[in-house]
Amino acid sequence: MSENVAKAPDLFLCHSHKDKPFVRRLARDLHELYIYAWFDEWELAPGDSLYASIGVALEAASYVGVLLTRNSITSKWCRKELNQALSRENRQSKAIVLPILVESVDVPAFLEEKVWLDISGDYFAGIAKLGGHIFGLDKMRLAEVLAEVKPQNTNQVRKVLQAAGWNSIKQLGANDWQLLRKTLARHKILFPEDDEISIFSHKTRKRWGAS
Repeated sequence: MSENVAKAPDLFLCHSHKDKPFVRRLARDLHELYIYAWFDEWELAPGDSLYASIGVALEAASYVGVLLTRNSITSKWCRKELNQALSRENRQSKAIVLPILVESVDVPAFLEEKVWLDISGDYFAGIAKLGGHIFGLDKMRLAEVLAEVKPQNTNQVRKVLQAAGWNSIKQLGANDWQLLRKTLARHKILFPEDDEISIFSHKTRKRWGAS
């Protein structure tokens, strides 16, 4: 198996293959918000087992976002992924499945008891709420910020999340910081003099500062 779950995904995107253009955009925007969204198109390598790779990701992800569209609610593949996620939810006795309304559709009966997130009308406000949930932000504070600011792009969504209490800067202890320095040195990567570094990849995007 490839290293597609070397880092546990924040969110697995359960979707219909017919909705790839939208899902590609959503995954890219979530990555801009430092959310590792598992999107099969970016994760699976030639030779990977489709069933095994997706199964592992479904078990590893913090949340499974079910993108509700006219295509997905009739997709047998989406139903299989959702069944596994709901089974895991029952085993672990915690909310994992997040229904995300992308289009105006009738929510499947087996998801009716869940509160869903609507991004069909205001996309950027919707992903701000999604990000707030994943980051564990106070919902009342986030609602207050969104009542004052209507984000129009991911940069503005990031500012909304920061105003609601999110901080993307992670502090490393002295030992971890030295380990990071040595790791970068082995790869002949020069270390910045201000003891702050940005790490970017399609799976994670964070700023790290020495503590």
